[in-house]
Amino acid sequence: MKRLLVLLLVLMGMPLLSFSQEQVDTTAAEQARLDSIKDRMRRDSLWAVWEREYDSIRAIKLNHAKEMQEVTKFLPRYKIYQTENIYILLKLDTKEGKVWMVQYSMKDTESAEIPIKYFPIVDEDEGWNGRFELYPTKNMYNFIMVDNDDGTTYQVQWNTERTYRFIEKITSDY
Repeated sequence: MKRLLVLLLVLMGMPLLSFSQEQVDTTAAEQARLDSIKDRMRRDSLWAVWEREYDSIRAIKLNHAKEMQEVTKFLPRYKIYQTENIYILLKLDTKEGKVWMVQYSMKDTESAEIPIKYFPIVDEDEGWNGRFELYPTKNMYNFIMVDNDDGTTYQVQWNTERTYRFIEKITSDY
C-alpha cells in the first residue's frame, strides 16, 4: 500500500515537474530572443554612428576638394612624362590619378594611347588639378605617383605587355 501511495504521488508530481521545466525552457528562449534583439539594436546603433561619421568626413573632404578645385583651376590637368624608351611617354591626369602609356609612331609602329589603369584613384569630385604627380625611378618601367593631398604613394609600372602594366598603392606594414 505504501508503495502504491508513493507511486501515485510520484505520478501526480510528474506533470508539475515537466511544467516547471517547460517554464524554464520558455524563459531561457525568451531571454535568448531578448539578447538577440539587444545585440541587433546595439549593432544598428553603432552602424548609424559610423554612417554619420563617414558622411561627416566625406562632406569635409568634398568641401576641401571644392576649395582646391577653385584654387587650382588654372593649373594643367594633364602632364606628360618622358620614359627611357624614346617612343613611350606617360600621360598623367593630375586630378584623378589616371595614367596612360602614350606611344607615338615611327615607320613600323602605330600611335596609341593605352590606359595603365582603367579607373581613377579618386572620383572627379574629390580631385583637383595638381593633386597627383609622377616621379621616375632608376627602373625605366616604374614611376612613383604621389597624392599631394594625403601623401599616399603608388607604384606605376608601364610596359608594352598588358599583363605587366599596373598602378598599385604602396602600403606600410607599421
